[in-house]
Amino acid sequence: MLLIWIKYQNLFIFFTHIIYIYLNLILVLSMSRSKKLRVLKNIKLRNVRYALRTILRLEYEKRLDILGKKWSEVEGNESLTYEQKVRQQKEIIAQREQLDLIKRKYPINCAICGDRMEDLVWNPNRHQWRCVPCYEQAHKNFPEIYP
Repeated sequence: MLLIWIKYQNLFIFFTHIIYIYLNLILVLSMSRSKKLRVLKNIKLRNVRYALRTILRLEYEKRLDILGKKWSEVEGNESLTYEQKVRQQKEIIAQREQLDLIKRKYPINCAICGDRMEDLVWNPNRHQWRCVPCYEQAHKNFPEIYP
Protein backbone atom coordinates (compact mmCIF):
# COMPACT_ATOMS: atom_id res chain seq x y z
CA MET A 1 0.00 0.00 0.00
CA LEU A 2 2.87 2.35 0.82
CA LEU A 3 4.47 1.75 -2.59
CA ILE A 4 1.23 2.67 -4.36
CA TRP A 5 0.98 5.86 -2.32
CA ILE A 6 4.61 6.75 -3.15
CA LYS A 7 3.98 6.25 -6.89
CA TYR A 8 0.87 8.47 -6.78
CA GLN A 9 2.77 11.11 -4.87
CA ASN A 10 5.55 11.00 -7.49
CA LEU A 11 2.95 11.45 -10.24
CA PHE A 12 1.50 14.41 -8.35
CA ILE A 13 4.96 15.98 -8.07
CA PHE A 14 5.55 15.34 -11.77
CA PHE A 15 2.28 16.99 -12.86
CA THR A 16 2.83 19.88 -10.47
CA HIS A 17 6.15 20.53 -12.16
CA ILE A 18 4.55 20.33 -15.60
CA ILE A 19 2.08 23.05 -14.59
CA TYR A 20 4.96 25.12 -13.20
CA ILE A 21 6.83 24.72 -16.52
CA TYR A 22 3.77 25.80 -18.46
CA LEU A 23 3.23 28.93 -16.38
CA ASN A 24 6.90 29.93 -16.63
CA LEU A 25 6.88 29.27 -20.35
CA ILE A 26 3.88 31.52 -20.83
CA LEU A 27 5.62 34.24 -18.86
CA VAL A 28 8.88 33.97 -20.80
CA LEU A 29 7.40 33.58 -24.26
CA SER A 30 4.63 36.12 -23.89
CA MET A 31 7.22 38.84 -24.22
CA SER A 32 7.37 38.12 -27.95
CA ARG A 33 3.98 39.08 -29.40
CA SER A 34 4.81 39.19 -33.10
CA LYS A 35 5.12 36.49 -35.71
CA LYS A 36 8.74 35.79 -36.68
CA LEU A 37 9.95 34.12 -39.88
CA ARG A 38 13.52 32.92 -40.39
CA VAL A 39 14.28 32.67 -44.14
CA LEU A 40 17.50 31.49 -45.78
CA LYS A 41 17.70 31.50 -49.57
CA ASN A 42 21.23 30.19 -50.00
CA ILE A 43 21.21 26.38 -50.33
CA LYS A 44 24.59 25.99 -48.61
CA LEU A 45 23.45 28.04 -45.64
CA ARG A 46 20.23 26.00 -45.47
CA ASN A 47 22.29 22.81 -45.33
CA VAL A 48 24.49 24.24 -42.58
CA ARG A 49 21.38 25.27 -40.63
CA TYR A 50 19.94 21.76 -41.10
CA ALA A 51 23.16 20.20 -39.79
CA LEU A 52 23.19 22.49 -36.74
CA ARG A 53 19.54 21.76 -36.01
CA THR A 54 20.24 18.04 -36.30
CA ILE A 55 23.16 18.30 -33.88
CA LEU A 56 21.02 20.25 -31.41
CA ARG A 57 18.18 17.73 -31.66
CA LEU A 58 20.57 14.79 -31.15
CA GLU A 59 22.08 16.52 -28.12
CA TYR A 60 18.59 17.14 -26.73
CA GLU A 61 17.67 13.47 -27.17
CA LYS A 62 20.96 12.35 -25.61
CA ARG A 63 20.37 14.51 -22.55
CA LEU A 64 16.79 13.26 -22.26
CA ASP A 65 18.11 9.70 -22.34
CA ILE A 66 20.63 10.51 -19.60
CA LEU A 67 17.88 12.03 -17.43
CA GLY A 68 15.70 8.97 -18.03
CA LYS A 69 18.50 6.68 -16.91
CA LYS A 70 19.08 8.83 -13.80
CA TRP A 71 15.37 8.60 -13.01
CA SER A 72 15.43 4.80 -13.35
CA GLU A 73 18.50 4.58 -11.12
CA VAL A 74 16.81 6.66 -8.43
CA GLU A 75 13.59 4.60 -8.67
CA GLY A 76 15.51 1.30 -8.50
CA ASN A 77 17.88 2.27 -5.69
CA GLU A 78 16.45 0.69 -2.55
CA SER A 79 19.20 2.09 -0.31
CA LEU A 80 17.85 5.64 -0.63
CA THR A 81 15.26 6.93 1.77
CA TYR A 82 11.98 8.31 0.47
CA GLU A 83 13.09 11.90 1.09
CA GLN A 84 16.37 11.36 -0.79
CA LYS A 85 14.48 9.87 -3.74
CA VAL A 86 12.06 12.79 -3.83
CA ARG A 87 14.91 15.31 -3.66
CA GLN A 88 16.82 13.62 -6.48
CA GLN A 89 13.65 13.29 -8.57
CA LYS A 90 12.96 17.00 -8.12
CA GLU A 91 16.47 17.76 -9.36
CA ILE A 92 15.93 15.55 -12.41
CA ILE A 93 12.56 17.19 -13.11
CA ALA A 94 14.15 20.65 -12.84
CA GLN A 95 16.86 19.63 -15.32
CA ARG A 96 14.19 18.26 -17.68
CA GLU A 97 12.20 21.51 -17.39
CA GLN A 98 15.26 23.56 -18.23
CA LEU A 99 16.06 21.32 -21.19
CA ASP A 100 12.50 21.55 -22.54
CA LEU A 101 12.47 25.32 -22.12
CA ILE A 102 15.67 25.63 -24.11
CA LYS A 103 14.30 23.39 -26.87
CA ARG A 104 11.08 25.38 -27.15
CA LYS A 105 12.89 28.72 -27.13
CA TYR A 106 15.14 28.03 -30.12
CA PRO A 107 14.04 27.05 -33.63
CA ILE A 108 15.30 23.46 -33.80
CA ASN A 109 12.42 21.81 -35.65
CA CYS A 110 8.74 22.15 -36.52
CA ALA A 111 6.51 21.48 -33.52
CA ILE A 112 4.01 19.63 -35.73
CA CYS A 113 5.88 17.61 -38.36
CA GLY A 114 9.40 17.73 -36.88
CA ASP A 115 10.97 19.03 -40.11
CA ARG A 116 14.37 20.67 -39.65
CA MET A 117 15.08 21.67 -43.27
CA GLU A 118 12.26 24.18 -43.81
CA ASP A 119 12.20 27.80 -42.69
CA LEU A 120 10.43 28.13 -39.35
CA VAL A 121 7.78 30.63 -38.25
CA TRP A 122 7.32 31.67 -34.60
CA ASN A 123 3.67 31.72 -33.56
CA PRO A 124 3.32 33.96 -30.48
CA ASN A 125 -0.21 32.69 -29.71
CA ARG A 126 0.83 29.03 -29.48
CA HIS A 127 4.41 29.69 -28.33
CA GLN A 128 5.97 27.33 -30.85
CA TRP A 129 8.04 27.18 -34.02
CA ARG A 130 6.36 25.70 -37.10
CA CYS A 131 7.56 25.14 -40.64
CA VAL A 132 6.02 27.37 -43.28
CA PRO A 133 3.70 24.67 -44.78
CA CYS A 134 2.34 23.68 -41.34
CA TYR A 135 1.90 27.33 -40.37
CA GLU A 136 0.09 28.17 -43.62
CA GLN A 137 -2.24 25.20 -43.16
CA ALA A 138 -2.98 26.24 -39.60
CA HIS A 139 -3.52 29.85 -40.72
CA LYS A 140 -5.99 28.69 -43.35
CA ASN A 141 -7.93 26.60 -40.80
CA PHE A 142 -7.67 28.96 -37.79
CA PRO A 143 -6.87 32.54 -38.93
CA GLU A 144 -7.74 34.06 -35.54
CA ILE A 145 -5.12 31.95 -33.75
CA TYR A 146 -2.43 32.07 -36.45
CA PRO A 147 -1.93 35.68 -37.63
